[in-house]
Amino acid sequence: MLCFNNRGIYRSCDEDFRLNESGSLGVPPEQVDAYCGGSCLTETNMVLNCLEGIMKNFRFYNAATIKDVKDTVSAVCSDGPNRGNLQF
Repeated sequence: MLCFNNRGIYRSCDEDFRLNESGSLGVPPEQVDAYCGGSCLTETNMVLNCLEGIMKNFRFYNAATIKDVKDTVSAVCSDGPNRGNLQF
């Protein structure tokens, strides 16, 4: 829980858009550009790096690994066909 509730990590990202223990992000499709182009993407990656530094084998409640979430976030924010698909 240290990484999810760290005030040094999450400073600017709206609480609704933050990655949580369930492995989901509450980013509606119309907000993907704001998420990917703003502090939320940076802060999400900081949380993932924090988790990885503490427990490399961490699994979210939905059974996703840190790598799964990193790959999904990368695809969501890419210019490819998965842009905006936040289904983990």
